[in-house]
Amino acid sequence: MRVPFIITWNQDETSLRTAAAVIAARLNGELRPEEEALDEIRLVVTSDGLEIRDETAEGRGVRVDLDQLDLRRGSRNVSRRQPLGRAIGRETRTVVDATAGLGHDAAIIAGMGFSVIAIERNDVLFVLLEHGCRRALDSPGAGEAIRDRLRLLHGDARELLPTIAPAPDVVYLDPMFPPRRKSSALPKKAIRIVRELVGDDDDWMQLFEVALQCATKRVVLKRADDAPAPPIKPAFSVRASLVRYDVFHAATTR
Repeated sequence: MRVPFIITWNQDETSLRTAAAVIAARLNGELRPEEEALDEIRLVVTSDGLEIRDETAEGRGVRVDLDQLDLRRGSRNVSRRQPLGRAIGRETRTVVDATAGLGHDAAIIAGMGFSVIAIERNDVLFVLLEHGCRRALDSPGAGEAIRDRLRLLHGDARELLPTIAPAPDVVYLDPMFPPRRKSSALPKKAIRIVRELVGDDDDWMQLFEVALQCATKRVVLKRADDAPAPPIKPAFSVRASLVRYDVFHAATTR
């Protein structure tokens, strides 16, 4: 993350400046008018939410729009028969998403009926996630899915995981791995901007080892479907379109 991070507001609505100033103070960031930050990555306060924009932004920026996910009961997205649900496990009750990011996977897991704690350590992403979850509570589908099932924690999951009691059944990890060199296409806007914010999660193996000690049943590691095998052999893998979920028995179950 660039320091200080830039926070701005939609110039058409000057009343939003106060909200932008509050966020700037919280992030110890720099408050700047939008027209003076067009060549920067920045957090923008708009009338309908927060979003991250960069110098290539066209139209909407990157935001947490959980109400755009189909989380209605009976939806295919929240079926436990989907690859993600099978990786999490039929007997699971509690899940920690230790790399929450934009919160999509955490919301889907909550929509499946699991109790979820989502941890995000990046300050800017956490503000975006927190605001998106608050807005989602007003949406009939998303609100029902995450209300009383999704809780957010801000901090380093390596430190927070051992403090969670009772210990979670499953720890879910979706680290930001380096992009595949063979691909010449630019990643989707959201992935590209999040990568610019947080970089690659070079310490993911440390988090993985903590997760193995803290989960009571299993650790689920999400990776690209063509990613190399992890250093520890998984108990099994569940494949989906473009991704796979490597599943590892927790240390306490071995």
